[in-house]
Amino acid sequence: MLVLELVYKALARSKSFSLIFIVNFSLAIAALSYLQFFKGSMETSLDTRAKSLLGADLVVSSRFPITSKQEEDVKNKLPQLKGFTKGVSTVSMIASKSRARLMEVVKINEGYPYYGGLVFRDKSIYPKGEALPKANEVWVYKEVLDLLDLKLGE
Repeated sequence: MLVLELVYKALARSKSFSLIFIVNFSLAIAALSYLQFFKGSMETSLDTRAKSLLGADLVVSSRFPITSKQEEDVKNKLPQLKGFTKGVSTVSMIASKSRARLMEVVKINEGYPYYGGLVFRDKSIYPKGEALPKANEVWVYKEVLDLLDLKLGE
C-alpha cells in the first residue's frame, strides 16, 4: 500500500510527469500486445505451412553419412514412421561462363516431397506430372538463371 500511495503522490504533484508516464506506460503495453500478436501470427503461419515448406514431417540431417545403425535407431524410436527417403544436400560454388555463386544443391529422390510439390514454368507439377530430372539435367529457380546469367537449356 505504501508504494501505491507514493506513486499517487508523485503523479498528483507533477501533471507533466503524470502525462508522460501514462503515455509511456500505454506505449509499452501496446508494444507488448503487438509483439505477442505478431509472434502468434508467425507461429500459426509457420505451423500451417511447415509441412509444405519442409516437404516432410521430420528431417534427420548430419554433416557425416548416416549409418545403417543410426537409420535403424530412428526407425525403432519412431515406429509410426510410414516411409522415408534419403537425400543429399550440400552447399557448393556453381559457375557459369561469366559468374559464380555459392548455392545449395539438393538431390531429389523418388517420393519427395511428401507434402506440397514443385510447379514449373510450363505449369507442369512434380511429383504428379513430371518425372525426376534426367542425367546431366537440373531444376533451378528462375532467380538462379538470372544470378548466373544463363538461359534455359544452357
